[in-house]
This record gives sequence, structure tokens and C-alpha cells, in this order.
Amino acid sequence: MENKPKFNSKDFNFQTQDYSLEEKRELISDLRKIVRTFENSLEPKHILFIGNTGFTRSAAAENLFQNSDDYEARSAGLFPIHSDKKINTEKIRFAGKIIVMNEKQEKQKTQLLELFPEAEKKEILTLEIEDKYTRYDDELIEVLKKKLAEKGIDI
Repeated sequence: MENKPKFNSKDFNFQTQDYSLEEKRELISDLRKIVRTFENSLEPKHILFIGNTGFTRSAAAENLFQNSDDYEARSAGLFPIHSDKKINTEKIRFAGKIIVMNEKQEKQKTQLLELFPEAEKKEILTLEIEDKYTRYDDELIEVLKKKLAEKGIDI
């Protein structure tokens, strides 16, 4: 862990410094924002992976994060084989980021936004991974890792 400056509450003595009441309120507001940002950084980031069925590519991506302290991942399908993998409003709400497997050929982002317009408020990334793999295919795992790293998501 790199050395970061430590916060010392004694550095902030509002009674002895020449701050107006309005300046003190602004400082308190800024400090609250800093605390919220820090608290949010402690929470795992939520990723929702979406594929056609939620069973192959997106499920493989979810599995990559099963032991992650930084991310909590789920997967879903636009046209799932199993009902528990069906995309729904709750899964959209869960997601900080939504990652679709393929837009160019399968139009997954387009279909997602048609089904759930509220997803537009989320950050949506596309990996452009073709539907040609099996779930536990080593090549799929390597492609997922590479594409996620390109998007700034390290496993």
C-alpha cells in the first residue's frame, strides 16, 4: 500500500480559523462528499454481464469475479434458457456497469435498451465476443480477461 497523507482532524480547527459561517458550511459539505466517495470505494462495484441466454459467455464472465473483493458480478440473458437468468428491472438496478457480450452481430445493447429503457442511465460497455464458445472454454476465459482489461476492468 502506497503512503498516502493521513487526515488529522487537528488540522481543521474551525473555531480558531477565520472562516465565515458560509465557508464552514461549504467545508462541511465538501468533507461529506469526500467521506461518501471514500465509503463508496469500499463497496464492491456491481457489474451485470448480459448475453443471449445468460448461460455461456455472460455466466463465464460472472464466474471470473466470484472471489473478487473489488467487484460483485451477476449475469443475465435476453433470451434465457433458465428463468433465474432472465434480465429484469432488479438486475438493472443492481448494476453499476452493464456489459453486453456482442452488439455488432447480436444487437444485445439495442435489445436491452428496447426492453429496459431505464438501462440508458447506466454505463453500458460492449465486449464484442462472438457466440462461438462453450461456457468453460479456456479460449473464452482468455478472451474475456483480455476484453475486460481493455475496458479497464482487472480481475
